[in-house]
Order: sequence, then structure tokens, then C-alpha cells
Amino acid sequence: MARRKDISDDSIARAKQWLEDGGTKKGACEILGVSNNKTMQARLDEFDNKIRIDKEIRSRKRREAVSNEELAGIVKDHLSGDSLQELSDSYYRSTDTIKHHLVKNGAFIFTHNKIDPLNPPLLPDDCVADSFEVGQYVWAAKYNCVAKVAAIFKNAYRIRVAGDGILEYSYQASSELGNLQHLADLGVDLSKLTPEVMTTEEISFQINKTLLEANKKGKKKYEDS
Repeated sequence: MARRKDISDDSIARAKQWLEDGGTKKGACEILGVSNNKTMQARLDEFDNKIRIDKEIRSRKRREAVSNEELAGIVKDHLSGDSLQELSDSYYRSTDTIKHHLVKNGAFIFTHNKIDPLNPPLLPDDCVADSFEVGQYVWAAKYNCVAKVAAIFKNAYRIRVAGDGILEYSYQASSELGNLQHLADLGVDLSKLTPEVMTTEEISFQINKTLLEANKKGKKKYEDS
């Protein structure tokens, strides 16, 4: 069975406009990259149905408050890198509504702009904290992603950064880290936003621990026999 070709919404909109302006069906097929009128019409009908459903859901959503579960999903997807438009498409809310709730809850922290590592973006007031604990998930402004505190030093925190192709340890001052506990309280699973990748040292430790436990069990079994 031949794989169905993906057609962008822009191409479909251009094909519809072409037909509305008196263009031929053959021309519309060429715009969409399909071979016959039946397929062309099916794609146009699907697009119209998609627009209709989108309008219906958005109309209903405008009469409904943003639920806690929905807000947690919006925050999670925002921290994962989704743009305001992508969030709007996913949750059928206006970009203004999406941004309002992100700002209101101290979650509007991911940026699609290039970050100057020497001058990272300021954190929302809700994220500002003087200290953090080992194992705590934090926002690393310099890296534009969630990180995990691995160790505490006199004037800095060692964090594990894993996001957007980054996998490394870094030392950061508390002023460059954001407390995300208020987002966890909303129901955002912060552990899902940073891959748990074990370092060589951690792998070696786990192997040695397993071998030690195996030796203890073997020794006990020998003594009991």
C-alpha cells in the first residue's frame, strides 16, 4: 500500500484560493502534489473538516476555565520547547490565553531566542531561590532547560544538564537556577523533562553494588549449606 503524502496546510490553503479565483482542478492538483481530482477533493474536504472541528472546540473552550490538568500539560509542553502557536494548536486556546496562564503561574521561562551564556534571561519571581537541594529539578537559565542538582559546593551547584542535544555537568550559581517546585505543585512531572542518563561513574558504582550484593548472597548460601 502506498504511503500517504503529507500536505501542508499552506499548500491546501493555496489550492483552495486557486480554485476560488477560477483556477483549474488540474492546477489545484499540482499545488497539492496529487495525481487526480478525487484525491485533491478529499484533501480539501479533510482540511475544511479540520477547520470546522477546530472552531467548534475553541468555541467550547472559550466558555470553560483552564483546568489544573490542562495547565500542567501546557506548562510541560512549554518547557519542552513548544511555541505559543503550537500550544494553541494543541490545546485549542488562543496564544494570548496560553501566555497569560504561563506568566500567571511563573512558568513563562523557555525562550526560542538565542541565549547569551554570560547574560542568561531573568527568571520569574516565582522561580527565584537562594538555595537548592541535591536531587532537585531546577531551571537552568543558561541552558534553557530543566536540569537536576547533583552536588552542592561552597559557592555553586553542580547540575546535570540534559536537553536539546546537551548532556553534561555544569557548575552554576543560585542566581542562574530557578526553583520549579511551584510547577511540580501544579502537577507537572519535572522528571519527564530531563532524561535520566547515567554517567560512567554512576554505571561503575551500580555494577560494583550489584556484584557486592551477589557476593554477599553467594557467601550466605555457602554458609547455610
